[in-house]
Amino acid sequence: MAHAPYHRDFLHLDQQIHLKIIRAKRKSLAIHVYPGERQTEVRVPLKCPWFEIDQFIESRLDWLVEAIQKLAAQPEDAHFRSGELHGYLGKAYVLEACFGQNGVVMTPDKLWVSCKQPGSEAMVQRVFYDFLRRESEVIFQERMICCLADFPVAVAPTGLRVRRMKARWGSCSEKGEICLNTLLAQKSIDAIDMVITHELCHLVHFQHNRQFYQLMERAMPDWRVREADLSMKLEPDAPPLASLPPEQLSFF
Repeated sequence: MAHAPYHRDFLHLDQQIHLKIIRAKRKSLAIHVYPGERQTEVRVPLKCPWFEIDQFIESRLDWLVEAIQKLAAQPEDAHFRSGELHGYLGKAYVLEACFGQNGVVMTPDKLWVSCKQPGSEAMVQRVFYDFLRRESEVIFQERMICCLADFPVAVAPTGLRVRRMKARWGSCSEKGEICLNTLLAQKSIDAIDMVITHELCHLVHFQHNRQFYQLMERAMPDWRVREADLSMKLEPDAPPLASLPPEQLSFF
């Protein structure tokens, strides 16, 4: 039987925080912060006492304020119609949807996404995400090799998976498998390396404790600067140029 959610409000560092507390069949407590107007969720075990929930929330208020402020300006869903900006390796491109066989072609300032229904955002989105998945599988493997070479201690991930995730850039399982968000391919190489290094640190320290952040500082002293790149808004390098679709398209 589903339990009705509870709601708690906190005021911290002049930031009003509205929390939805959801009891479910789980073993741990977790906080999920979402972009846009969706309410932040705290998911807790069914029989977790309220004093533990309050302690958990209060110990993370600084992090909550930072996370909410970072995500507040981001839209919940990207739009996939001509003229919208989309990123690839940290650079902003203007998306142009056109008719043709499913595929994506990059020109200096545009991403040409061709499909049978270019007026359908859902279809354009699917083709674009298929392109990102294929690209990310190659890019992330290459960056993993580079990050492992620079990592200060010997670690060995048991595997690398790539998939689209809504609430995180990467994760590391207790068995040592690292999973990276396909959408990370839209960010800069510096940001990609930061996320990979973050997950490599979890192979040594699974929790976000003091030892974890000490290792993160040792492995990548400028990680906070790189992390900020994950929440930067896309800006075109120059006004979009009027251009025609390329005569020859490479399809994926």
